[in-house]
Amino acid sequence: MKYTYLQGKGDYINGRFIKGSPDKEYNIMSPADLKDKVFSFFSYPEHIESVCQAASKAYPAWSSLSQEKRNTYLKKLAQIYKDKKEELAVCISRETGKPFWESQQEAGALAQKIEITLKESLPLVQDTELSFQREGVKGKVAYRSKGVFLVLGPFNFPVHLPNGHIVSALALGNTVIFKASEKTPASAEVLAECFDLAGFPKGVFNLVQGGVETAQALVRNQDIDGILFTGSYAVGKIIQTQILDQPHKILALEMGGKNSTLVWKDADVEKAVYEILKGAYLTCGQRCSSTSRLIVHKKVKPFFLKRFIELSRKIKIGHWKDSPFMGPLIDEKSVQRFLKAKKEAEENKDFIHLSGGKIDSLNGFYVCPGIVEPKSYEENSFYQNEELFAPFLTVYEVTEEEEAMDLINRSTYGLCLSVFCKDSDLVKRIFQRAKVGVFHWNLSSVSASSRLPFGGLGKSGNDRPAGLFAVHSCVTPVAWMQAENSATPVLKESFFTKKE
Repeated sequence: MKYTYLQGKGDYINGRFIKGSPDKEYNIMSPADLKDKVFSFFSYPEHIESVCQAASKAYPAWSSLSQEKRNTYLKKLAQIYKDKKEELAVCISRETGKPFWESQQEAGALAQKIEITLKESLPLVQDTELSFQREGVKGKVAYRSKGVFLVLGPFNFPVHLPNGHIVSALALGNTVIFKASEKTPASAEVLAECFDLAGFPKGVFNLVQGGVETAQALVRNQDIDGILFTGSYAVGKIIQTQILDQPHKILALEMGGKNSTLVWKDADVEKAVYEILKGAYLTCGQRCSSTSRLIVHKKVKPFFLKRFIELSRKIKIGHWKDSPFMGPLIDEKSVQRFLKAKKEAEENKDFIHLSGGKIDSLNGFYVCPGIVEPKSYEENSFYQNEELFAPFLTVYEVTEEEEAMDLINRSTYGLCLSVFCKDSDLVKRIFQRAKVGVFHWNLSSVSASSRLPFGGLGKSGNDRPAGLFAVHSCVTPVAWMQAENSATPVLKESFFTKKE
């Protein structure tokens, strides 16, 4: 099957695609087929200042629109998302290599996010009347938009994750500049085409393509009022340091995960096996919520691992159009990271249940799952502690609850925890003590819902969750107090000196 090679239209600024003086050229080859050239584009450093000015200029009028009118634009966008679902899904699969059925789910989630935001997120930031004991005075909490938001998107969900931030920001009256991952620019351009078709006012939504230099220049720009980031801990930390002298900027960091799943002695093992297969291998392990640490009770470990390894060997891996369960990693750097983890386990003589490795017979960045059981937990171990963003599982055996809790909380990340067991009292105790922002009982770690908050603790985030609660990062609560006209004066005559 042949696909069209796409040449970038340029950055989308002030309601149109424009090019300028080209700087660096980027050529995107599909990780699923290295002969499939997907997209090429240039970065235009001169656009940084103009896009920030365009978004800043558009803000007063957009924020002054009624909620109903802003919703009208977003509802039209939702319909366009539905109309372009297949086009978006093909583009996502070509750029990321993820199976087409998975890309269809991502593309389908775009319109759903708009519906959920308007129906369920906006009520969370509605003005709230308050009562006072003070006679003749009333007050309320009024939520106001911030201004210009910079949305920095990831490659693993190139449209769905940035769309969640973009929609939340726009719905509340902010304007947006979207800087996509340089690994997935084509999907970002199709997203911008959707906004163009929806007819948003000029400057309300903007797209700038480029690499690290582009992102850094945008982060530092004085017209940016807030930054909504999804990506790695290392990059999130850099962003934070870059704005140390700009503390007024909102910074919402949705970063990585080193997520644990606990299979207790009373678990429904067969259910746990299938859920954890999904948690570990969906998107080739390239989700911040992917399972990478497997903590299993000694009583069920033999049967669980035998069944889990048996099915792991049978996972269908291949090109996105052939409906596999798992596609490739995003690039060669990711493959090398995977192989580094494997090499460390081999050199340490840790027990290797499934060796994993690169699949040379496929013309892409494909790997087989790896499952390793270390002799003990080591805090200096690369593969035991770092987010690998690959289908690589570390297995630990436990017999006591305290052992399990200690392993769970040793991770410096704190995003997702899944627990498989029937004892509700145990689940409550673990929930109370686990240092995570997302907790699942008898569900895989990747079973996220757009109707719940999504964010982590520690190196996983800075307490500004996405999902349903993304709207909280896009507004400022303002205290509004007013006195009734008939209110009694506060100061009495006796407080003033009488003139002679």
